[in-house]
Amino acid sequence: MTDVERFLNRYYLLSMQQKQAENDWLEAKAEYEMQVDKFLKPAGLQNTRVQTSNKKDPVADAVVKMVDVYAKRMEEERESMMEMEKEKQDIDAVVQKAKLNPMENTYIKLRYFKGEQARITASKMSYSVSQARRYKQRALAKIDAVIKCI
Repeated sequence: MTDVERFLNRYYLLSMQQKQAENDWLEAKAEYEMQVDKFLKPAGLQNTRVQTSNKKDPVADAVVKMVDVYAKRMEEERESMMEMEKEKQDIDAVVQKAKLNPMENTYIKLRYFKGEQARITASKMSYSVSQARRYKQRALAKIDAVIKCI
C-alpha cells in the first residue's frame, strides 16, 4: 500500500470513527437526559413552591457533578466529531485539487471514501478489475502530485 493509499484510506477510517463517536454522543446524551429527569426534575413538584435555604446540600452537589460528567463527555465527543470532519474535508480538498476525471473520481470515492473492495468498486463502475486498476493508478498519481506540492 502506498502513502497516497494510506492517506486516502484515512477518510474511511475517520468515517467509521465518526459513526462510533456519534453513537457514543447519543449514549451520553441519553444518560445525561435520564440523570436530569431522575434527579433534577422531581416528579410531582412542577407547580409546587419549594422553600430554599442557603445551606449546602451535598447530595444535590453530587448529583450535579454526576450530570456534569455526561455533559462533559458529550462535549468531548462533539469536539472529536468536528476534528474528524475537518480532517475528512482536508482529504477531500486534496482529491478535488487533483482534478480527477469522472471515472477516476468515482473510483476514489467508492474505493477509499466508501471503503469498497477493489473488485466491488470495478463491478459498480461496470469495468473489469484491470480497467478499474488503471483508473486507480492514474488517480493516485494525480493525488500524489498534489500532496507533494502541499
